[in-house]
Amino acid sequence: MVKMRKFGLGLSLILLVMVSGCGSDVPDTTSQSEPEVPAATARNEPGDADSGYSGMVPPAAIAACGGFTIEDAASIMGIPASELEDRSEVYSSKSSLCSFLRAGSTEGVGFYLSVSNSIERAVAEMEQGRGVASVAQTTIDRATGTESQEEALENAEDLGEEAYFMEVNGTLNIRVGNVQIQVLPMEDQEQMRKVGRIVSMGLSKS
Repeated sequence: MVKMRKFGLGLSLILLVMVSGCGSDVPDTTSQSEPEVPAATARNEPGDADSGYSGMVPPAAIAACGGFTIEDAASIMGIPASELEDRSEVYSSKSSLCSFLRAGSTEGVGFYLSVSNSIERAVAEMEQGRGVASVAQTTIDRATGTESQEEALENAEDLGEEAYFMEVNGTLNIRVGNVQIQVLPMEDQEQMRKVGRIVSMGLSKS
């Protein structure tokens, strides 16, 4: 179930975090404005025998939601697949929304897939997301006069090549090669992990 953890506050910041945590159609300027980041900086290196991941992901895998199906969504939610509708959209060869929702409802499974022009660019964008999350949470705490009891980010082990939960918008962000997965908030993190695991494995085999 899509459920923001910071209701109504700093909406523009939340949207900014969601955008910066995903890849985009922006041309790859890594070589001009960012230091070169070797793929070996990933938590599980592409091509590592244990990880099973290998470099660039083809566009067809993005359009196919990394092999994630409506049956997968139903299994994770514990309901019949007949109760769900596939509302997925392919925005471009580099961006898609995979969405499997109950009829007439926003309850379900949703995640964004976005492609960067290189693995190095994707690594840099994941790192940028870490910085934005920290700034956004600090800004929201100041605006509300409160202090968050949770860290801005929580590392998520054994998912893709690197992954973290982002407290400010409740998403799970995963990188597989040059692709970023952003799993939208659900009832609990374990459900989100299951989604991320299936999609990550699907992309790594493409």
